[in-house]
Amino acid sequence: DLEARTAASLGFLGPRFYATLYRALLAGGEAVGFVAAHADGPAGFILGTVDTPRALRAAVRRTFLPLAAAALLACLRRPRHLRPLVSALRYPRMARGAELLVVSVAPAWQGRGVARALVAALDRALAARGVAAYRVSTKARLEGALRLYRGLGFVPAGEFTLFDEPWVVFERRLG
Repeated sequence: DLEARTAASLGFLGPRFYATLYRALLAGGEAVGFVAAHADGPAGFILGTVDTPRALRAAVRRTFLPLAAAALLACLRRPRHLRPLVSALRYPRMARGAELLVVSVAPAWQGRGVARALVAALDRALAARGVAAYRVSTKARLEGALRLYRGLGFVPAGEFTLFDEPWVVFERRLG
């Protein structure tokens, strides 16, 4: 199931947290998302924002209690997650402008152009909202993600540290 794969790729906060966050981002109009569907079910999905800090602040304001409860439960189950959670709270202050927040493709569909099609749909949606460029961040150690973003035309635009790990920022110009 796509929600379970997303939680596994995004980490310790789990599917409830991310489902709540993604719904809040989409419901508020601060984000755009697409699902690549197939007769067997979802092949992948993508979620991007026009203004990430503003979008995350608004989504958290709208759904603070469910997000806080899911985060608290994750930390109670595994107290070692408290430190990364506190680190993650800094992210909205580090983010700037439009961003691809998540792209996930089911293993059976990887390497078949699903991510490329999803990024193209995101490109069109962001361009229609006046975005000239957007960014995506990934852990520097994730070679597959680095290859994917380079292959899709993203160019390195910086680095930062989050969760005590180096991350790479890529940028994609539209138009």
